[in-house]
Amino acid sequence: MKKKKNKSIEMKIYEMLGIKKFKKFVLFLNELGVYPFTKHMTKEERRAMLWNSGGNYNLGKVNSVEDVKKFKKQLLFNTGIHVAGLLICVYPTVGIITGEAALATDIIVPPLIALNSYCIMLQRYNDIRINRFIKKMEPRSKNEKDEVSDELIKADSLIPEHTYKIINKKEKETDITLDEVIDNSNIEQLKIYRQYLESFRRGNEPIYGEDHYYEDSVSIPMKRHKTLKLELKDNRKDY
Repeated sequence: MKKKKNKSIEMKIYEMLGIKKFKKFVLFLNELGVYPFTKHMTKEERRAMLWNSGGNYNLGKVNSVEDVKKFKKQLLFNTGIHVAGLLICVYPTVGIITGEAALATDIIVPPLIALNSYCIMLQRYNDIRINRFIKKMEPRSKNEKDEVSDELIKADSLIPEHTYKIINKKEKETDITLDEVIDNSNIEQLKIYRQYLESFRRGNEPIYGEDHYYEDSVSIPMKRHKTLKLELKDNRKDY
């Protein structure tokens, strides 16, 4: 409870420093930047397009809590860029303080420090809000994953005895169980696997009653150039 209160105070400090106005300014610049390419759109259509596409300061369309977690990683990357920008300004700032810096440095560096500082604050402000959103969504997301997992297990149980293998881009095969597949997959991936299994089973239904399958296996694309392969152990084709 104390941690949550401290975060609320932190957010209020950012808001007192004008972080909401800064965010509006950043989004305005973003909208201004795409205007030459979206002249044919109305203001509402342009904003909807930017909102759905997402960006450095805009989450965009969310299909699952996994999308939000990916955006958190993007926030961290962007924060690192702005921290690097501040570090670059350290040496010129020393020159400004000692009065040894050139006039151009006196003019350019302070705005850069302010810009990077506000960008870091905005990333942190968004991070706090996102953490709260994830905490709120995770129970619902877990229930949804459990539901999809149950449907996947049911689809799997309707297929004759089979095995699963992970095939990497070098064609190396590794045995894996369905439980391991479920544990290492997010909701969207499980939905794809379920569709493939159901399609594989339905496609063989004309001879399914006699334990005959047209195909011996089905390959399901995964991330990082990997493939999940379901392979029947005994596919009798004596018809």
